[in-house]
Amino acid sequence: MIRTVVVDDSEDLRFLMRMALSRDSRFEVVGEAANGQEALKMVDSADPDLLVLDLAMPIMDGLEVLAILHDRNRPPIVVLSGFANEAMQARALDLGAVAYITKGTDISEVTDVLASAVEARGRGSSISRD
Repeated sequence: MIRTVVVDDSEDLRFLMRMALSRDSRFEVVGEAANGQEALKMVDSADPDLLVLDLAMPIMDGLEVLAILHDRNRPPIVVLSGFANEAMQARALDLGAVAYITKGTDISEVTDVLASAVEARGRGSSISRD
């Protein structure tokens, strides 16, 4: 099972992601966070295989989290964001995200990208969905 932490300031979105991932036998949600500071603590405490990360959050945004985790031994990070512009996507991928998905993408495609992201980590490749 892919131990996953979901990070988004929207409680509703975290709930929907948790429900979607719980229906897929490949995933186990081991933690949630509402901002970047909580995400960093969760990465340290839950030791996840995957981090699903929003970009626009209070206290510390997703780009700051990516920058902090960039040089650390960390799980693959998939950005799930409402920003559908190429500059934001390029910035997130430059900071180490292995995939970038825009919110509103079909959930079956999202879960496939998440699973592929864990596999891609070993290959050093990235995935883009917009």
